[in-house]
Amino acid sequence: LFMKMALEVITPLQVVWLRVLFGSLPILGFAILKKSMSWSDFKKAHHFFAMALIANVATYYFFVKGTQFLTSGVAGVISGTIPLMTELLVVLTLPTEKMTRRKTVGLALGLIGVVFVSHFESSLSATRGNELIGAGFILLGSFCIALGIVYVNKYITPLKMSALHLAAYQTLFASFLLIIVTPTQGIEAIWGHPQALL
Repeated sequence: LFMKMALEVITPLQVVWLRVLFGSLPILGFAILKKSMSWSDFKKAHHFFAMALIANVATYYFFVKGTQFLTSGVAGVISGTIPLMTELLVVLTLPTEKMTRRKTVGLALGLIGVVFVSHFESSLSATRGNELIGAGFILLGSFCIALGIVYVNKYITPLKMSALHLAAYQTLFASFLLIIVTPTQGIEAIWGHPQALL
């Protein structure tokens, strides 16, 4: 809902940058307070960069872009595919995970539920022209979250890195990436709509 409100005054990329920037500040502050960051951590910079790109920049951009074409209710329902996408990707990429009959039934029921509820929600909407485009963006965002979880399991978990450690560097790298690519023109309009920062 708040992303939808923000899109009335600034661009999707600006929404993403502001969300990541203001989200990173308390995380970084807490990480510094806990003294869980050091210069030697930058040996793992490629992992921080990958996670920032997948789990922050791409994910939030696709969600914001999808919200631009959908009502907030439909966007929220379609984002319910995150755990379904995650399970499917985990089964396909991690050899330790197997697709059982129970998982197959669960995935099928979950997808049917999302399709049913989102179709019901969209039928209440006055505009339907760009719904497929919006749904595609939301699904891409869900896929990116699932990809981030798989990446963590495969590459980050063996490093014995704490959640705070990863979150601090991940959001820091994402903020810098977004500063580079986000145009600042018109972003001052957000100060008249502070609720859009949420």
